[in-house]
Amino acid sequence: MTLSLNLEGYQALRRSHQAQIEPRLAQLSQSIAQQIQALDAEEHSFIEQSAVAIAQLQSTIAPDVRCVLGEVAFRTQMTDGFSTQSRLASDKPELSADFDTWILHDLPFPVVLMEHRADVDDWAYNDENHYTEYRYELVITMGNWTTSIGAAIAQLSPGNPMHYRRCEFEQQQYELAYQLKPTHRWNEPPTPQFPELDWSIEQQEQLRQELSCVLAFVGDLLMLHPLVATFRYPMRR
Repeated sequence: MTLSLNLEGYQALRRSHQAQIEPRLAQLSQSIAQQIQALDAEEHSFIEQSAVAIAQLQSTIAPDVRCVLGEVAFRTQMTDGFSTQSRLASDKPELSADFDTWILHDLPFPVVLMEHRADVDDWAYNDENHYTEYRYELVITMGNWTTSIGAAIAQLSPGNPMHYRRCEFEQQQYELAYQLKPTHRWNEPPTPQFPELDWSIEQQEQLRQELSCVLAFVGDLLMLHPLVATFRYPMRR
């Protein structure tokens, strides 16, 4: 077969591809873009309503996040967690299913939520690849003690197809509990983290675990996370 015949056959294939595939692909792309735009507009209405609801919730919760301890939603979340708990750390103290006995009730001052903000990290890294992480960051204060902590609520990882994974409540609680731990040298005994409290080291550890549960619930509750933007992720990269 001569070169001319080979070129002629190949050019015919290219023309067929352009005529049959490319117009349909362009039409599909336009259709998807229109559907995303329509869905984005529909979600925007939910986002606006959710923003108002979140502002109302935050104004009620912020003066003392312990107010959620008596709420059915919080107790249901925790009870579900007790039934599926994987014990992410063997040294975690057991949490009582009787929420009225939690040590948080004995605090002589409120747990104030100073700030709640959403954050998107497009270049999070996990020793294997970069991915997008959706997080909330909290600033809380108890008496003279103030700290800034946060947890991830979802991750979007590259791949074919890309993988969107929602972070479970227990994972968020564990991440917060880890950040609440005081720093100390390995060869020195731990020192009280809350000097205003005349509590034992064990009681303070119990306090941190209970506090991490409340903050995980509040952090996730107040998180406004549009899903259409997540779906459009490949277009953003």
